[in-house]
Amino acid sequence: MDGNGQVFAYELLCQELGDTTGAHRERATARLLSDAIQSVGLDTLSSKRPVFIAFTRDLLLNNAAQLVPPSVLVVSVRGDLRADAEVTAACQQLIAKGYALAIDDFTA
Repeated sequence: MDGNGQVFAYELLCQELGDTTGAHRERATARLLSDAIQSVGLDTLSSKRPVFIAFTRDLLLNNAAQLVPPSVLVVSVRGDLRADAEVTAACQQLIAKGYALAIDDFTA
């Protein structure tokens, strides 16, 4: 919601039932992307508002975010994801291509 109480964006989430390993999270996010893009359509899901989707390390490094136009997607990065050189470079590339990034559950 924005400051006026109006819907600003949506967050698409994966339910992590049972297995919460990185591989499971990876498959769940990949399926979410596939379903949202191919089956339903992001415009339909979001009413043409931005969509926040959390990306795993592997999905970031494999450019999965670039399947969705930067005008639609906000790439959400988990606060516990280690920001090593590869992750930092992938995020910088996304920003250079016009994507917005958000850090989810960040703790200092």
